[in-house]
Amino acid sequence: MTGLTLGMLVAVAILGVRCAGVAAQEARATARATAYVSHVDDKDVPETVGLTWTDSEDVEHFTVVQGGGLLTLESVVAIRYDPGNPADLVFPAEQEAFPPPGDWQSRYLLAMLATYVFLGVLVGARLALNLRADRMPEASWRAMPLLVTYGSSLARWYTGYLRLIPPDDERGFVQRVYWHPALDRMPYWADFFRGGKVSVRVGPWPFRRAVVTLPDGTRLWPAGRLRRRIPWGWSHDDRPVGAPHHRMPTRDLILAILALSALEVAGFLDFFIGMATLGLVFGLIFFLWGWFGGEAICGDGLSAFGVVPRGPVQNPRGSSPRRLRRKKTPRQNRAS
Repeated sequence: MTGLTLGMLVAVAILGVRCAGVAAQEARATARATAYVSHVDDKDVPETVGLTWTDSEDVEHFTVVQGGGLLTLESVVAIRYDPGNPADLVFPAEQEAFPPPGDWQSRYLLAMLATYVFLGVLVGARLALNLRADRMPEASWRAMPLLVTYGSSLARWYTGYLRLIPPDDERGFVQRVYWHPALDRMPYWADFFRGGKVSVRVGPWPFRRAVVTLPDGTRLWPAGRLRRRIPWGWSHDDRPVGAPHHRMPTRDLILAILALSALEVAGFLDFFIGMATLGLVFGLIFFLWGWFGGEAICGDGLSAFGVVPRGPVQNPRGSSPRRLRRKKTPRQNRAS
């Protein structure tokens, strides 16, 4: 949610300044004039028309505005302008004579704010469901960590799951969880296919989910509903260890985002609108990354599991067993 907020702040700040500037110019547009349509370009999207008009100082101006299909060649329209600066924007003097400048920017801004509120409601609903599950009675299940991936080798999406097996159900469940360092410290149990014992609190229907507490007291919060199987199209394997950790999407995924965002920016004639779109795209991508659990194991972005397989817990005295001390060779037996 932090990444979404930062991206939205960039987009809202840029569009907010633009909309405020247009509103200030409209407030100063108190002089009226009559303009006629001298040019129509119906190849542009949206359609644009050229207005020719004369201000109170008998200075002729040519202003391009959105047509919206409401104006035809040689038609006449009443406009408003700023008498102190006629070169500024012009506005329709009659309602719906033509779309006012920046109207789609204000709609864009409202749509972004509505989107942010909607996504915030989704996060709040998930939090409420997680807290509801956390209030349920505690049970002892078995759990094994999984790493689930989706996408191509250049832009792969990672998310963390737990395979959960109740005492009376060998089929078991899978639960997507938010990443926590404890996921990478879960030991290698003798019962590899069933995992080790954990405490589980399962919420009621609908939107059933499980809050898992590890033996060391770490609580893993669900990032989705409790499922019988991994979602279709995703691949999974036992969670590896030794992979590089990044608290953000993979480098290649970020490069793909930048490339797509650059194409989006290139589609706008206005640089600032393109930058606002770039902030929005980044915000949405980081929201989705967090929504799927914010997985911190990202590998190198070139292979799904190019990392060290999961193995036994390391020796408590160090990373490897103690080597036997080499016996000294008697002096008289050394080569002269």
